[in-house]
Order: sequence, then structure tokens, then C-alpha cells
Amino acid sequence: MVMQFEAVLATGHTTAAEHYSVIKTFARESKLLVTHARATLAGPHLDSQQCRELADLGATIELTAQCCDHVLGHQGKIIAQMIAMNREIGDERCTLSTDCGWNPEAPRPAPGLKNFLERLRAEGLSEQQLSRMVAENPARLLAL
Repeated sequence: MVMQFEAVLATGHTTAAEHYSVIKTFARESKLLVTHARATLAGPHLDSQQCRELADLGATIELTAQCCDHVLGHQGKIIAQMIAMNREIGDERCTLSTDCGWNPEAPRPAPGLKNFLERLRAEGLSEQQLSRMVAENPARLLAL
């Protein structure tokens, strides 16, 4: 169905093994988004090398603002970790999103994304890189 409708298959809250299985099976024929790639609350708990491997197989890697927030007792990642991961994967293979707003401890989506982009910019990512990951790459995935 994903291929029939040229949809994007998002990996969701699955294990690392399930991510690899889905991506190896569908990446060359479909558009795939590895969601919650570095999240500690949900998702596969992938490290940077695993994300690069999945991107090498054809997936786009989602980096979320919520990963950098302290939520439900989970320590957020520091922005430098997200930038290092972005540099390892390449901004042409990443998207930026919020994953915010689902819990009262998490910021609302729009302020969460704004703050995330500002922190990434302050730590050295260019406007061009941010635009690619927050606008161009998602538009490409959605064929807009």
C-alpha cells in the first residue's frame, strides 16, 4: 500500500531489529523515515552509527527537538550530540521535527521547534542546513 500510493513509511515505536528489517526490505522501493532515531523515551534507541547505516540503506533519519528536552525523568541530549549525529549522517539525509506537545512536560510543537532550531543555529548549523532538514527534505519525502 505504501508503494501503491507513494506514501512515506515511518518506522514508529519499533525495535532496532525491526527498523533494519523494514528498511532492508523496502528502502529501494519506498520512501522511509526513521522516526525517534535517538529518542530515549520511545523508538529503537539507535546510535549514530546505526542511523548512518540505515541512511546508507536509503532511509531518511528524523532528529527531534523532544530528544533534547528533559521529559518524564529522562535526561535530554545536548545539542552538540544532535549536531554530531547530523554531521555523521549528512543533512541531506535528515529531517527535523518536534515530537513535542504529547505531554504537559514537553513544550508545545511550534515553540519546541523554534527553540530547537535556534539552539542548532547557535551551535553552528547554517540557515541552509536547517532549511534543508526542516523544509526541503520533508517536502522531497512528500513529493511536494
